[in-house]
Amino acid sequence: RRRLPPTRAMAPPLVDTATEAVADLARDLQAPLHGGVEAMETALQDASGKLQDASSKLRRGLEEAREAARATGDVVLTDALGNALGRAERAADDLRRAVATTVGESAAKTRVAIRTQLWEALSIRALLAGVALVAAAGAVAGFALARALPDRRRGPGGPKRVRASRWRPPPRAVVLSRDGGPPTPFDDGFRSPGQQAPPTLRRPPPVAVPGGLAVVEGALDPELARKVYAHTMGREEPWGTYVLLEDPRRACVRAVPTGGAGSGAGPGPDDDLGAAIVASFLARGGGRVLQPLLPLLHGFEVWSVRGSVGHEVRYHIDYAEWHRKRSHECCPPALAITVQVAPVREGEIVGGEYAANAGGLGHYARFGYKSCRIPVPPDAPVADWCDEPSGWLRVPYAFNRAVVHPGEWPHLATRVESVPEGVERVVIGINPFTKAVGPSEMAAPQYSGAFKRQLRLDQMRARLQGTGPDPGPGQEEGAAGRREGQIRPEDLDEDGRRLLIALARRYKAAGRREGQ
Repeated sequence: RRRLPPTRAMAPPLVDTATEAVADLARDLQAPLHGGVEAMETALQDASGKLQDASSKLRRGLEEAREAARATGDVVLTDALGNALGRAERAADDLRRAVATTVGESAAKTRVAIRTQLWEALSIRALLAGVALVAAAGAVAGFALARALPDRRRGPGGPKRVRASRWRPPPRAVVLSRDGGPPTPFDDGFRSPGQQAPPTLRRPPPVAVPGGLAVVEGALDPELARKVYAHTMGREEPWGTYVLLEDPRRACVRAVPTGGAGSGAGPGPDDDLGAAIVASFLARGGGRVLQPLLPLLHGFEVWSVRGSVGHEVRYHIDYAEWHRKRSHECCPPALAITVQVAPVREGEIVGGEYAANAGGLGHYARFGYKSCRIPVPPDAPVADWCDEPSGWLRVPYAFNRAVVHPGEWPHLATRVESVPEGVERVVIGINPFTKAVGPSEMAAPQYSGAFKRQLRLDQMRARLQGTGPDPGPGQEEGAAGRREGQIRPEDLDEDGRRLLIALARRYKAAGRREGQ
């Protein structure tokens, strides 16, 4: 059952109690109407006593409800119950006066007066039911208005804050199709080292998360979350690994050695920790979210990064980094999942909020890789941050809180303004990949040792060949048509040439092991 504030949960039982008392009074007053005047006078005396008892019960119930509403700060329900209490007391007084008057009057006048006051008493039931309905409608309207109003800290518009649902289970993702379609032309403004032509796009199976974005509290075992935080804080650089999904029906996973391509070494500390993260996430609230998607998955890319004051994550989408370098295909994950593990409560870190845009790939195509197509303003993380509507949804940082949304949604993290002493913002990323992409990405998952080594070899090759990304500051085209950052063998001494030959052989051997 959905949890409700105390006053809203108390209102329906109070209405039932009050209406039962009024109904009992009505039954007692209806019987004498069909008898003689003498019997009616005797019954009226008895009914007068019962009326006083019913009025007292009703008044006590309304007073208790009003005090409970006042204690919880629900002003609308407090005022409504106060008005109902006043009307009930006035109706009871009118009934008592009518009973006293009708005792000495004729039977006809008695019948008319009783019927009139009886209908007034019965109207209390409709009044109390209306009070409960108005209070519930007011609460719903207030919540909707609060969600619709712009964030005052962001100016007239801005992204909407997403709150976690603490009493409902997280929603399940819905797989709309098992096939994301064939690769299509795609240009986000980024070129991998050695690539000049735009890549193609291989979309994952379309997945819909109810509400667009799900927030899962208690995403990991708390002890594991603290262990991951300590492990990441003890590393100089981000770390990453790949976790293989062995049995989708039982959500069984296995660590994959990522220390180096073809090294033959067993799983290291990063690999074992990544498998523990995925297993814990699937065993808790995340398992419900991912359950419909598991039969399509090959495994999970897991990584962890940290940042202190001034750190921010620029606008981007997640994709299989190593697969893009090798196949020239941009492949977003089926879902983008982040877990916040720094030991802080919501609000203790100023800034560092996670934000995702519901515009998906359409929004990303317009802004480009790290917003390279639309300049980033100095006072916002992206140009349309304060627009209304902008499609941005933001989630504040808090310990052991996960955010889940479709993998094609662009996202970012705002700049960290302040953190408690000795604490840094640490985030785990979990990207589930399908069987069409996972085997390639598993060779060198993002931030793993294999990925970092191969990245350095790519950068060396780009400098030797004079290829790679567009020239930046200090790397403009020279007079001879080559980039100034390019290394030419004829410019090196004998030791330098031997080093370059050794690096070239190592790069070629790595390419053969991966089938390049």
